[in-house]
Amino acid sequence: MADNDNHWHDDKCAMAFWDQKQAKPYFELASDTIGWAAPKANESWLDIGCGGGQLSAGILQGTKGAVEKVVAMDCARVNEVAIGKLSQKLGLPDGKLSFAHGDLSFGLPGIVDNSFDGVIAGLSLSYAESKDPVTGKYTDTAFRSIFREIYRVLKPGGRLVFSINVPEPNFWLIVAKSVWPPTRWGKPWRLLTHLMEMMKVCRWLKIEARKGRFHYLPIEDLKEVIIAGGFSSVEWKESYARQAFVIRVEKPSANQKSAAA
Repeated sequence: MADNDNHWHDDKCAMAFWDQKQAKPYFELASDTIGWAAPKANESWLDIGCGGGQLSAGILQGTKGAVEKVVAMDCARVNEVAIGKLSQKLGLPDGKLSFAHGDLSFGLPGIVDNSFDGVIAGLSLSYAESKDPVTGKYTDTAFRSIFREIYRVLKPGGRLVFSINVPEPNFWLIVAKSVWPPTRWGKPWRLLTHLMEMMKVCRWLKIEARKGRFHYLPIEDLKEVIIAGGFSSVEWKESYARQAFVIRVEKPSANQKSAAA
């Protein structure tokens, strides 16, 4: 159960992170993620933890709008505003890009089985949180469950591409690589304000991860969780100034399942 002190639900926090798309490390991360996702025409995609819609935009731009649809999901309702503006900016027809409010800690209720060709997630899946109802201690139940849920909603042969922070990420390194050169930023005062908000949140994230609330895991532990969710053949690489893994897996197709049997 998500606590009511979760900053990801806060509008101010969500709006501060809209600016990260201008940062060089995040640009690297988004490029690596979209590159591995390799979206194609007529596919349907789910963007979990969409934020301001950077990855949704990458899917749409990478296919020149030829995907069937992109559903952008986030726990912060203010991100619906960003997704609406993005849809207008790209000149998309109704239904091509839509927003769904949802907290991944509770899975993907309402999404039918085998309904998406691809699922993409940028630094979001690690924030699926849960507590033991008896002890009140944080557990990895929701974190493990979200991979089973993604497996469920993917079509056979569908792919999951996501990024996730490494253990004990150095967020200050990301800031250092983000603010230089300063000429890249058109609104330095807004940048400073948003950086202060982002670093406050990042400090909180590391504290909570140490408690087991959030999940910054070594790659071998991540592989175990992913495979337990039904996936196999985990591919990964470092990105985001080496402070995140980008991971790609596929849901086996019917032919692959037959061959394995």
